[in-house]
Amino acid sequence: MRLGRLTKTGLGLVALGAASCSGGGSSGSDNDTTTPTNTAPTVNAGADQNVAEGATVQLNATVTDADGDATLTWSQISGPNVQLSSTSAEDPSFTAPDVGAMEDVVLRLTADDGTNAAATDDVSITITDGTTTDASGWILNVSGETSDYMMDGGGFVEVNVQSVTTNGGATTIVTNGIPNYTVSITQEALDVYENKRAAAFSGGVGVLNLGDTVEWGEDVGYSADCGATGGDGWWPDGGAACPESQNGLSLSFPNTPTPTATECETGLGPVGLWVNGVPIYNWSDATSYQNEGVWNQYAIAFRTGGMDLCYGHAGGANGQYHHHNYNACLRQAVGDEGDTHSPIYGYAGDGYPIHGPYHAAGELTESCWTARDYSAGSATGCAAAGERTCIFVDEEDISQGVQTVTAGPSTSDTINFADNGNGDAVAGIYYEDFYYEASCTAQGDKYLDEHNGHDHDGLGYHYHTSVDADLAPVFPLVHGPDYFGDVDAGSFNCFGTNF
Repeated sequence: MRLGRLTKTGLGLVALGAASCSGGGSSGSDNDTTTPTNTAPTVNAGADQNVAEGATVQLNATVTDADGDATLTWSQISGPNVQLSSTSAEDPSFTAPDVGAMEDVVLRLTADDGTNAAATDDVSITITDGTTTDASGWILNVSGETSDYMMDGGGFVEVNVQSVTTNGGATTIVTNGIPNYTVSITQEALDVYENKRAAAFSGGVGVLNLGDTVEWGEDVGYSADCGATGGDGWWPDGGAACPESQNGLSLSFPNTPTPTATECETGLGPVGLWVNGVPIYNWSDATSYQNEGVWNQYAIAFRTGGMDLCYGHAGGANGQYHHHNYNACLRQAVGDEGDTHSPIYGYAGDGYPIHGPYHAAGELTESCWTARDYSAGSATGCAAAGERTCIFVDEEDISQGVQTVTAGPSTSDTINFADNGNGDAVAGIYYEDFYYEASCTAQGDKYLDEHNGHDHDGLGYHYHTSVDADLAPVFPLVHGPDYFGDVDAGSFNCFGTNF
């Protein structure tokens, strides 16, 4: 309770007339008089409260007035304007207004009996915007906010991170994996939307235009039915599955990240979390050319036709929504304007932070992973021009040479790209098409190492999302193909291979 001016009077003075006796041998007049007093009211406006925008706030004041003649008046002292159900009752209510950030509404209750000084007390109602960001950047759902479109088990699913708990040397994040993106359709987002392959949808046409605003899962024109999960028209039929709530997915991250002494390669499934609780997946789409275990498919080359305009989709039997890469929706959610070093977008499984694509104002970081050149005489190709018949012994140290493997498609072949239809099998569509250049990293500043990270300006080691000049994702997308640090063994695994 925030105390305002609380005025209380003492006992009223009692005016006594001359005492006289009557009867019992006493004599005198019966003129004893007592001047009536009017007791001043007291006011308690109730306990301070913390609520989320849109909540019904019930005030619980207490006014004591023995004479019953006090007039009650509620007034607003500060904060965003609210509409009370009554300004003269002890316990009115109001709906917490929408706020852009945490704000206090201060209300004052006054009791005035017309005789004594008015008594007042203040109460403060702290209103949050439905989500808050903790010191590590996690976007927490503090109000039980739900998605407007994603349903699970007959009800709408809570969005963003459910809880952040630190215990010992680890921090555990609980999430349903569902974001609450409100997407402003920039040219960047419109390009992703318009480049979707029509065959990935069962019908319909796109309806979005530059400058529109849509929510994650809202109908955007295409006819794709996700049934009870909601989101018709947002996720194309060509996707691996329709998203489903993960109902309390729990992942732990080390509080003090430690560089690993042994190679720890990323595998399938979550390799980290974005700050809104959406899982991060690595570069792989979990499939290889003709299922031979060689020439492992790069998700961006094979799956973008089945992704939404946030570059997200769901995969596997459990319908876990995830991103493999940077996307404009997440950038808007974290407020990255590109006018300084990008903020934290998420955390890798080893606990190191993942920042967005900017190294400095208007300056993008640079991945030092490069697509192979399969042309004749190239130092990174195979024996025959255009043929995929060899892979590097170690793609992070190509001085070790190559080894012969089961052949993949020639760079001149036409192949099926799953969600992306048919096209030319050019370099840069398989994991084995890439290699790391240490000389690139040696340039320093914006150039990233083999883990897609660096350490500069006192920030400590951190990863970046990788994009080209048009903000389109490039290999290795986020972190990897192996971690810089040790992972929490209970949540993330190290793998002997990348696939």
